[in-house]
Amino acid sequence: MFKFIVVFLIFLSGYQNIHACFHAKQNRLLPLGSVNNEIVISRVDIDRYYDNENDVLQWKGVIDIGYWRNNKFEIIKKIDTIKIKTNHYSKIVSENITLTKELQKYYKKSLDEANKIDDFKPAKVLKYIFNKKRSKKLNGFFVKNETLNIGKRKIILEPSIKMATKADLTKIIDLRYFLIDNKKVIVVNLSNNILELTKDTLKKSEANFKSLETALSYFNIPSHGVNQMYIILEEKNYNKSKTKMINLRKKLYRKYRKIKKMGEKEKFLDSVVEIFSNNLLNEIIPYWYGTKYDFNGHTEIPNKGVIACGYFVSTTLKDMGLNINRYKLAQQNPEYEVRTISENILSFKMDDFIKISELLNKIPDGLYYVGLDTHVGYLYSNNKKYYFIHSNNLEDRVMREDAEKSEAFISDIYYFSKIDRNLMLNWIKNKKIKVKIPTPSE
Repeated sequence: MFKFIVVFLIFLSGYQNIHACFHAKQNRLLPLGSVNNEIVISRVDIDRYYDNENDVLQWKGVIDIGYWRNNKFEIIKKIDTIKIKTNHYSKIVSENITLTKELQKYYKKSLDEANKIDDFKPAKVLKYIFNKKRSKKLNGFFVKNETLNIGKRKIILEPSIKMATKADLTKIIDLRYFLIDNKKVIVVNLSNNILELTKDTLKKSEANFKSLETALSYFNIPSHGVNQMYIILEEKNYNKSKTKMINLRKKLYRKYRKIKKMGEKEKFLDSVVEIFSNNLLNEIIPYWYGTKYDFNGHTEIPNKGVIACGYFVSTTLKDMGLNINRYKLAQQNPEYEVRTISENILSFKMDDFIKISELLNKIPDGLYYVGLDTHVGYLYSNNKKYYFIHSNNLEDRVMREDAEKSEAFISDIYYFSKIDRNLMLNWIKNKKIKVKIPTPSE
């Protein structure tokens, strides 16, 4: 079952008065892939004006790549400056063809640049649907009363420039489906006018949507307007994931009870460690990326409210179905938070190492609860790559980053507690986890 992130790419356009469109603007946002479960997009920001001297239209602007965080674009790098000359304003259709062809080169540059980022995973294209009926509805998407409706979900449409009004956005041009980190990303193109496509053009469009390179370059839209993107992570999907984890826990316990030999039980619990870790990393934690950090934050809902580092870890463990008091765990000092998960801990002093990489190389593969001087999170060790997953008090959000390069990972002392057999036995039995607290003498 896919987790759904819905991306609404809104194109505001109109052909009624070509002269009024000389100074059109486009802000195109398209998914490229992900880095550490964060969506990476390409942004084209261009303005069009009429070159009176040469009697042609020109587009000027920039193309960037960046992360899509909290419904906002955060730039990673400027890719290039864009300057495209198109035809005389009376040839608006051929202008669109020229613009599309030229932009393809720039999108290729942005994808090449994204591929240079460590751990970048490209998006996969799924399908393309053009609104052949030229109606206001397409695959359950429709616009009514200045609102984009998708089933029970409603998105208020707000224009970003004065030339467009919300009332303009009444027709759906097409839908483009991508897959990023097992999340389905849907790009919805809206306009006040649906283009009439020849069978030839439609075939070409559908054929192009087979690979990421061509999918990013081809547009069946007017060559002017404004694009806006909305990313929604539905709360009900998170609840479904939590329910899925509870059902998984019960299923594993039923299997465990049928095993008679101790050696086989231990082997089974080792497999449960991997199952638990993979689901925590891929089913629960990704919802939280981008959630705002606050020292006093304790929200239970991803990307709504704020969350502190301890509450991020305790809440995600609880949502995996671990029977633990998330408040009490989050309120302990880092060492005792770690000791609550397992007494078999690894502890290191940074004074014993020259570089953080030397310390990290001592951590075997697996998922760990890590406690620092005044900070906690998860450390995921995989084939000599180390990722720190935490509610970052320096960048004010939940994120996953290279532990070796993370400023927040700097500490004088480190405590690592691995997800182990004993914890997994308590998990599948739904046994209450007792939070460790320091004794008065400590």
